Amino acid sequence: MYGGLAMRLHLAAPGRLWYPYFRSEGVYGVYNGVIKPFFKAECPSTFEAMEACMEKTMGALHQHGQIARDDEPWMRLCLEEALVNAIRHGNHCEPKRKVKIELANSQDSCTIRVYDEGAGFCPDQVAPPDCDQLGGRGVCLIRHFMDQVAYNCDKHRLEMTYHRKTRGGEKHNG
Repeated sequence: MYGGLAMRLHLAAPGRLWYPYFRSEGVYGVYNGVIKPFFKAECPSTFEAMEACMEKTMGALHQHGQIARDDEPWMRLCLEEALVNAIRHGNHCEPKRKVKIELANSQDSCTIRVYDEGAGFCPDQVAPPDCDQLGGRGVCLIRHFMDQVAYNCDKHRLEMTYHRKTRGGEKHNG
């Protein structure tokens, strides 16, 4: 059991990456096997539109009590990296292609889903960048700061989950 929800493991790509999906058993906020989002946003694949979408998303996280003020810098960094990757690498900066964001929560965690219209990629083939390399740190940063990171190539989705802090300042163990 995880946060009161039963989990199933699915294979995202043959032989590549396992990730959790939540199974509904009469739990509020869960629909069709996936936790139902409390926030959705969409923007064209431009960096100008990304900024506005990111501000709305951060506002929704605060409004729904999903993030503490001291966690905002790393959360903003992960969200920005995910959106930049979706725009630049997924949608190739084509404004007609859309990037979508969903926020969903369970008892002690919040999940951010970022969708693009690209061809997808194999995340385990992304090597940590060299010190002199300018790009390529986004996936590494997301993996470092988030508690769970999942890629679904079929749905063109990055799913980042973090456990909200308790009042004592320590993260829930789930």
